[in-house]
Amino acid sequence: MRTEENIPRASTSKPSTSSNGKSSVPVSSCGVFSVSSKTRNIQGTISAYIPKKLNASQKKKYDDDLLEIFIFDYQPVSIVEDRGFKKFVSGLNPSYKLPNSHTISETMIPAEYETCFKKAKKEMKKLDNAANIKKAIQVELGWKFFGCFAHTLNLIVQDALALPAIKNVEKVKIIVSHFRRSASANTKLNSFQKQFGIDPPKKLIQEVVTRRSSTFYMLQRIVQLENPVRSVLGLLDDRLPLLEADQWILIKELCEVLTHFEEATKSISGETYISASLVIVLQRGLVNVCEKLKLKTFSEPTIDIIQCLEDGLRQRVGNVEYSNTLALCTFLDPRFKTFAFVNNDAIEAIRKLVTNIVTEMITKDAKRNENTETETSNQDRNENKSTTLSVLNCLHEKVSKNKPKTTPSSSRAIMEIPRYLEDDVLQTNANPLTFWKSNQYNFPYLNKLVKQKCCALATSVPCERLFSDAQYVLGDRHTRLNHENLSKILFLRTYKLRDKNE
Repeated sequence: MRTEENIPRASTSKPSTSSNGKSSVPVSSCGVFSVSSKTRNIQGTISAYIPKKLNASQKKKYDDDLLEIFIFDYQPVSIVEDRGFKKFVSGLNPSYKLPNSHTISETMIPAEYETCFKKAKKEMKKLDNAANIKKAIQVELGWKFFGCFAHTLNLIVQDALALPAIKNVEKVKIIVSHFRRSASANTKLNSFQKQFGIDPPKKLIQEVVTRRSSTFYMLQRIVQLENPVRSVLGLLDDRLPLLEADQWILIKELCEVLTHFEEATKSISGETYISASLVIVLQRGLVNVCEKLKLKTFSEPTIDIIQCLEDGLRQRVGNVEYSNTLALCTFLDPRFKTFAFVNNDAIEAIRKLVTNIVTEMITKDAKRNENTETETSNQDRNENKSTTLSVLNCLHEKVSKNKPKTTPSSSRAIMEIPRYLEDDVLQTNANPLTFWKSNQYNFPYLNKLVKQKCCALATSVPCERLFSDAQYVLGDRHTRLNHENLSKILFLRTYKLRDKNE
């Protein structure tokens, strides 16, 4: 039988030092090295030095984050082949293996596109309730075409600036164009800006015909740099047209007038808030501004421009109060309600329109509920055929016969609309959608109407921004990006940005 004395033990004695100064490691009788407890504590396992392999969900998370670089930041897919980028990713997590550019463009982006496309398609089916969208727009909603309001404002401004009396704009164009072309002239302009305390220096803005409000921005910037520009023009020998003192005054007056149109254009061009409800308000507001500006002591050419702008607003935009779509959106905007309307006939017309729409909605709901109650009643009657009569059944029949009649649909609609109009008007900087979200139970049918009608856009600017994004995506570093992947990236960007905003 084996005893404890026969079991070999590691020595716990301290290492002895030999005559040459070297320590000798104590060994047990069986040749096992002695290991101190301190040494055992600092030793690690081999697995601690081997990177853990990513599981499927972790890899998916990294892949999704990588795709956002191409979707949101417009980076080319070839960035994954760059040495520095590879090193950076490896430093963050050595376990993640970067996919190559071919895998990203041919597999990952199309797969993500299909996933989001199916989700969007499913949402669209829910939104239109499997109905034909074209029929919904033309027949059910009764919407009509209304031109881009921002483009209309730009045309009105361009017509006014084309008056024969306004020649200063052409002079400004020539001056700005010269500074944009000449490096030496631009250097002198920057030097004078610093002398006048403008640091960092600003660049003159050139008019671009296809860009709205670019004429205003050009005039505004040259007014801001009046002193440096006048100083440089006196030194240049390029025979540039000089702006006299009265011409500088006229340019400043133009800026004061056009700033209101630029503000209106910027307000109407948003895509994260209701814009259709602003058309009537802005059109009426700009007309009032023009009437007040004519009372100021402007020069004669400026007064002519103001009159031309006012005429353009009346002729090109017309009486938008009678547009059902725009009037409806304005009426349902708790910042404006009926206060945005000037014509009493227009107010009466929109109230009648809203009442009719809400009445129809209530009638449809009542019929739907009536059909449901009839089906339930028939089921109960069939179930009770085999049972004996009871006091409760008799009571139920009596209650059903004497059930009070529901309020007519028109009366319910008439009650809901005045309650909405009696509520306080919101501040102009408030969000009308927040109001409707918090009052969806107070005004249930008007809330439904808001969701149906107030999604109308007043301008094509949000759509045009999509093409601006396309131009940015398809840049110098993206020349090999085919049109299919371009479309997919733009779709993914729009779809995912919507989710982030929500």
